[in-house]
Amino acid sequence: KLSNLQVLNAVLYLAEQGCKWRGLPESFGNWHTVYMRWSRWNERGVLAQVFAELQELGLPSEQWSQCSMCVKPCRRARRNSTTT
Repeated sequence: KLSNLQVLNAVLYLAEQGCKWRGLPESFGNWHTVYMRWSRWNERGVLAQVFAELQELGLPSEQWSQCSMCVKPCRRARRNSTTT
């Protein structure tokens, strides 16, 4: 099962690269799974809310994919640094 972060990374990759859903590299997971989650998020306004939050943070759109890819490692690093 793909995490929300993995799907967000895949969506950002598609937007940056301009490729078709079926052209999504396998490292992002099954293209159809990503598409179905994107479709549900789009219908419910989830993506609009995510991007609005990113804009409120003042993060330039060209850095959004970098931000989403570092969220999980950064959290893990913070957690590890407090336990040592």
